[in-house]
Amino acid sequence: MFYLFVLVALFILLYLEFRPFKVLRKREENSYRKADVKPENLKKYSVIVHIHTQFSFDSLGKPSDIKKAVEENSTDFVFVTDHDNDDYRFFEDSQIFAGIEKNTPEGRLLLLGNRLPVISHPNNFEFEHYRWKGEFRKDYLYEIINIKDGVVWNKVLSIMSLVKNIVLLPITRNILHKWNALIPLEKWVRLLLCKSKRAEDNWRS
Repeated sequence: MFYLFVLVALFILLYLEFRPFKVLRKREENSYRKADVKPENLKKYSVIVHIHTQFSFDSLGKPSDIKKAVEENSTDFVFVTDHDNDDYRFFEDSQIFAGIEKNTPEGRLLLLGNRLPVISHPNNFEFEHYRWKGEFRKDYLYEIINIKDGVVWNKVLSIMSLVKNIVLLPITRNILHKWNALIPLEKWVRLLLCKSKRAEDNWRS
């Protein structure tokens, strides 16, 4: 019984901790091969979008917290997208910019820098106010990874991940450790490609 418990624990740990990074690494390697571009010739940036501060009803983060997190995590750029306001513009600097998350008749939309449109929560099919109901236009970006959508997507996996995170809490001090393992990357990427292809066909015609 003990060995069975250890095997189950190892499976949960390995699957929920490391699988998403393996998937992302493999997909990244494939993209390089297809484009015939060597990774060392590319400049990579760490960019955070869809983050809220105390100017939103669902966050207590202060502008100083954002700046501290940028320094501690060596993040290159951040777009703060508070709900229905761009009050963060008074705290902008060379790395952190104000955007906005707004409700539209088509669904949730992020505007990075108040200009670049990003469809938010497009794969959250359970809640009508999150689901994107409009056209996937050629000039729109598309938010694949959102932890809230992942939790809604698979509640059983979310509970397993919560248990795993609590077990790891004494080590990591972070109960939200690697929730990105809940994201069904392959399925959501296929949805993105399908919608992008449809948008491309519509644009050409």
